[in-house]
Amino acid sequence: MPKIVQIQVAKPERKITLDTIKIKVEPNFAELDSYDGRSNDEKELEAVSLAIVEISNKGIAEYQIKGRQVRYQDLPDLIRLRDRVRARIAKGQNKGKSKNCYVSFN
Repeated sequence: MPKIVQIQVAKPERKITLDTIKIKVEPNFAELDSYDGRSNDEKELEAVSLAIVEISNKGIAEYQIKGRQVRYQDLPDLIRLRDRVRARIAKGQNKGKSKNCYVSFN
């Protein structure tokens, strides 16, 4: 909800309003405890990397606990997925930047 703010100059005997404006106060996301500033690709990369570590360390690709079944993808598939996600992240970080620089001398 917009707030009305007045810009004033004041002396003890007189007050002059220079301008009246509306402002919208936004929350400061940096102060939130639950704020996660990562992109969806960065979150996906973390999940895929954790799955790769689980398979590498334990060699378990599928398990079942209390009727809930979890099945990881094959390790080579996870590695390819990780590489694709890394490439998407790198492409997003280089948006508007050229990897190549061309120079011409006459």
